[in-house]
Amino acid sequence: GQAPTMMAFDEILANLDNQRDAFVAAVKDSGAPIIDLTEVLSEAASAGEITYYTYDTHWNQLGHEIAGAAIAEYIQTNPCTD
Repeated sequence: GQAPTMMAFDEILANLDNQRDAFVAAVKDSGAPIIDLTEVLSEAASAGEITYYTYDTHWNQLGHEIAGAAIAEYIQTNPCTD
């Protein structure tokens, strides 16, 4: 087989969301509902908020609060009809 090649850091950053984007597209194509929290968490990060623990990638209290508010808003605006 062919040996793996190294990617440049900027190339890695440019492709960072590919897996998430493919997953979100597949779920949307299936017609299933999906809540993508990337936007609300990215907005908080852009405002200088830290939404995860600095020693790992789990959400901290603020991250949970932001995610919870986004999920609650989604549920309120997209009630279950089944």
